[in-house]
Amino acid sequence: MHLNFITLTQLDSHIHFLEETMGLKDFFIVGGVVRDCIIWKNKDIIDVDLTMCADPDDLRSTLNAKVKKDKLEDVSLFRTEKFGTITIVKKNPESSLYYEITPFREEGSYTDSRHPDEIQRSDSLVLDAGRRDFTINALYYTQLQQSDKKVISKNTHTDEYILQYLKDHKFIVIDCILLLQDHQVIDILLPKGNLDKNEFEKFCKEQKIELEKIIWIIRDPYLWIQDIVDGKIRAVGKPDLRFTEDALRILRAVRFQNTLNFDSLLDTDFDYEKNTWKSMKKHYFLVKNLSKERIHDELKKVFSGPNPFAYIAILDELNLLKSLFPAIHAIKYLPQPVRYHPFDVYTHSLLALNFLQTINENYLVRMAMLYHDCGKLEQYHSHSFNLGEEERPFIYSGWLNHVNCGQDLAEEDLLRIGFTNKEISEIKWYIKNHMKPGEILMSKSDSWKKKIRELYSEVGYEQVFNLFDITRGDRAGHYNPVQKPQIDNVNALYEILDDLKNSEGQFTIDKMLVNGDDIMKRFELSPSPEVWVLIKKAFVRVLEDAPKRNNKEKIFRYLTKD
Repeated sequence: MHLNFITLTQLDSHIHFLEETMGLKDFFIVGGVVRDCIIWKNKDIIDVDLTMCADPDDLRSTLNAKVKKDKLEDVSLFRTEKFGTITIVKKNPESSLYYEITPFREEGSYTDSRHPDEIQRSDSLVLDAGRRDFTINALYYTQLQQSDKKVISKNTHTDEYILQYLKDHKFIVIDCILLLQDHQVIDILLPKGNLDKNEFEKFCKEQKIELEKIIWIIRDPYLWIQDIVDGKIRAVGKPDLRFTEDALRILRAVRFQNTLNFDSLLDTDFDYEKNTWKSMKKHYFLVKNLSKERIHDELKKVFSGPNPFAYIAILDELNLLKSLFPAIHAIKYLPQPVRYHPFDVYTHSLLALNFLQTINENYLVRMAMLYHDCGKLEQYHSHSFNLGEEERPFIYSGWLNHVNCGQDLAEEDLLRIGFTNKEISEIKWYIKNHMKPGEILMSKSDSWKKKIRELYSEVGYEQVFNLFDITRGDRAGHYNPVQKPQIDNVNALYEILDDLKNSEGQFTIDKMLVNGDDIMKRFELSPSPEVWVLIKKAFVRVLEDAPKRNNKEKIFRYLTKD
C-alpha cells in the first residue's frame, strides 16, 4: 500500500521563516503537524513543533542574537526553563504563529501525572522518538545535508535493491521509507514490499522523479508510519505507562481518532490499537486528576473540530461522560412526549449536535446545542407529562422552564471543566433563548422583524445567527418529517436578520445620541442595571427608523411616555 502525491507544501513558508529569518539549521519538524500534512489535503498550520540536537542555553543565545541583530520586531522568544523548550512567536495581523523547539531529550518518571521528574539531554533521535505519546506523532521531517553523499541505514528490513539503487544515485537514506520530491510524497516504501530494481526504475521514470533533487525526507526510526497507513492509534511503548504518565493522553487519543477520520486521504478509518484501547478503558479514572484548564483546552479543540458528536459517544463508552458532563449523562434514557419527540433527551441532543456541527463551527454554539435540553431532567421530576398517546394532554408549559434549569446545570458542569465566565455566559444565553425562534415562528409574521430586532440589539448579528442555527439543529434532532417545514421556516428568520444587518447593521448602540450619563441625569438615576435596560430599550426604538429617531428629545419622550 502506498500514498501518492500528498502535498507538504503547506510547510514551505514555515521552513523558509525558520531557515532564512531565524537562521536555524539541522532541525526536525516533528509531531502532529507532520502527521496531518501527510493525511490531509489541506492543513491550516498555526503552530509547529521542532526538535534538534542542541543545548537549550546555546540555542536561546543564538536566537536572541539573531533577533537583536536583524531587528526582528515581529518575533518574540520564550523559554520554559525546566524542559528547555524555546518558543518562537511570529506576530501576524490575523493570528500569530508559534514554533516550539524542544531539543532531543530523555525523560524520567511522571510523579505528578503530567510532567517528567527528570529530563536529560540526548543526541539520539531514536531515544527522542521513544518518549513520545503516540506512534503517529513520532515522525520527523528534515532536510538532507547535501554534503553527505553516503547511504546511512539502520533499517535492515528495507529492500536491498532499493537501497542499492538509492546508493547508486547518491541518495541518502536514514531510517527512511518515504520518498519526497519538492515537498511532495512520491511514495511510501514499506518494509514488507517486494519492489525490485527494475520496477523501481520504471516507477521513478513514470513519475518523473529526479532522485538527486530530493532533499527532504521523513525519518521514522521505528517504521511507525505503518500505523498511519493502517489507521492505528497506538501508544508508544507500553500503553499503561504512557497513560499513567499523563492521563490527558486518553482524551487526546479520542480526539485523534475523532478528527483523523475526516477528510483523510487514506482508504482506512483510524481506530485504536487493541492494547492501547484496553489501557484507555483501564485508566479512564485518572482523567479526574487533570487540571480543569487542561481539560478545557482539550475540549475546546474537540468542539472546534469536525465531529464532537462522535467524541461524546466515545467518552460514554470510556465511562468518562459522567465525570466530564454529568448533566448530559443524567438525561440518558429520559423520555419525552412522543407527540413532539420520538427520542429520549440524550439521543435528541446528540442528533441535534450531529446536525449543527455541519453548519456551525463555533465551539460555544456546539456546546450550547449539547446542553440545550439538559434542564428537562428537573422539569420531568416536577411535572406530569403526556409520554404516551393515550394519556392526558401534555402540559407544554411545564417544559418551558427547562431553559432556566438548563442554564444552571450547564454552568455547574462547565465551571468544573475550566470554561471561563465569559464563555459560560454566552452558552447560557443560547440555552436561555433557544426556544425564542420557535416562538417567533408561532407568532404573526408581521411581528417577526420587531422580535428579531430586539434580539439583534441585545447581542448583535453573529450571536442571533448562531441562535437560529441552534433552532435548526433542535428541529433536525427530532428526525421527524413533521419538523421539516419548521426547519424551512427558520430560513425566513435568517432573511430578516440579514435585512436588518444590511439596512441597519451599521448603526450600533454606541452611535446613539443618548448614553448612560444622559439617562442618569435626565431621570435622576444612580448607576444600576436599570440604566442599561433603558439604553437597550431606546436602542430598539431608534433601530426602527435610524437615523430619524436618533434624536435626544425623541428618545427621552419615548422613554418618558413608556
